[in-house]
Amino acid sequence: MIRLLLLLLAVSLALLWRLPASLLDQELGKISNNEIRLAQAQGSVWAGSGNVVVFDAVERRWRPWLSLAWHVDAGSLWRGVFGIRLAVEGRPEASVDLSWREIRISELSFASPAGLFLARIPDALGRAGWKGDMSLAVSDWRCDWSWHCDGHAELTWMGAASDLFPGRQFGDYRLLADGRQSDVRLGWTTVRGDIHIEGSGRWQPQSLPDFSATVSGDPAFLERLPSIGGRWVRPGATAGTWLVDFRS
Repeated sequence: MIRLLLLLLAVSLALLWRLPASLLDQELGKISNNEIRLAQAQGSVWAGSGNVVVFDAVERRWRPWLSLAWHVDAGSLWRGVFGIRLAVEGRPEASVDLSWREIRISELSFASPAGLFLARIPDALGRAGWKGDMSLAVSDWRCDWSWHCDGHAELTWMGAASDLFPGRQFGDYRLLADGRQSDVRLGWTTVRGDIHIEGSGRWQPQSLPDFSATVSGDPAFLERLPSIGGRWVRPGATAGTWLVDFRS
């Protein structure tokens, strides 16, 4: 009887180990409402590779995003941790560790065209034809399963522009996120550019982020800002100054 149970266990583990990577594509499609998929998936769910593609909501077509390779760290399982090692666009491996207590992300970085994700913002803000390159860097970020987080992440947007203003760049910007268990503090700064944006906000578990910013620059140019920001933008106290306010 024991031999039969061991045989069944071995067969089950062998079948699980051979689960195809295409299953990840199916699950990714379900989670993302079929807006993100894993194309050319090879290998298994435990060790494989593929190309992540994103549906462009503006151009109504699939666009390549990044190449991805992964493998499960078998040694981490003995510590009660499900450890995944990711190589994004050939960069050094990042770590995603899942345990009964928390999820931890270490040394993760990747880049993306800004328009791929900003197009998912509702209202006119998402239909502005955003341009430029975004890059995300996460050195060490951990959250418990109630989404109380600690860590630091940095999002940089270089060459920010919009199709609504042909030939005009806004500037380069940086968004910092600092997890402090009770909430995540957000800070937006201008690296360089004619359109100066400074803002701050916070995000608490089980709620939407609150964020406000001041935009300043050429008054004639910024008069068209409401065509981008819609209901989230209103005039400031002085000419050439506008207020952006996202509130949950």
